[in-house]
Amino acid sequence: MKYEEWNEIYHKKKIINVIELLDKKEIETIKKLGIEILDKTYSEYEFDKLRMKIIKYYKDDTMDEQELSMVVPLEDTGVDREEYNKLVEKFEEIEKQIERTNINEPNKYEKILIALIETMLNQKEDIFPYSKITEILDLNLLETQNFNKEMYKLRYEKDKINKIKDIIFKYELY
Repeated sequence: MKYEEWNEIYHKKKIINVIELLDKKEIETIKKLGIEILDKTYSEYEFDKLRMKIIKYYKDDTMDEQELSMVVPLEDTGVDREEYNKLVEKFEEIEKQIERTNINEPNKYEKILIALIETMLNQKEDIFPYSKITEILDLNLLETQNFNKEMYKLRYEKDKINKIKDIIFKYELY
């Protein structure tokens, strides 16, 4: 995809209605932070802007002095840190959902990968190159075991294409 196409999609394609994914408490938390949230379908750019307004209150123990100096304190908002952290987690989940949505239209490399995996799955079990793929992906032992299990289970999935897309996303094969 060319930059111009990506830029057009990023700024203008409406992809997610954030308010439909939040509960009343989360919406109230956003309002307490002084952030306006609309009942509309957001583009990825609009979602990122909303997320950045929320993340300016983010604080953790690993931040250095410079980072901490940019954190807006929660004290004056009526939102406690636990409530805020749950909201941040929710927005991370939504962001992952957006990333998965973006993978629904695979590029040519993903299409080739999907075709190869499907072809291999239609072969005998011992033909599938589990070890070679896990070596290429530089997976540790636990990741290798999980990948192998997922690939084996994939044979029995009814919706193989979407499961393959999930695996592509999970193991960053794009």
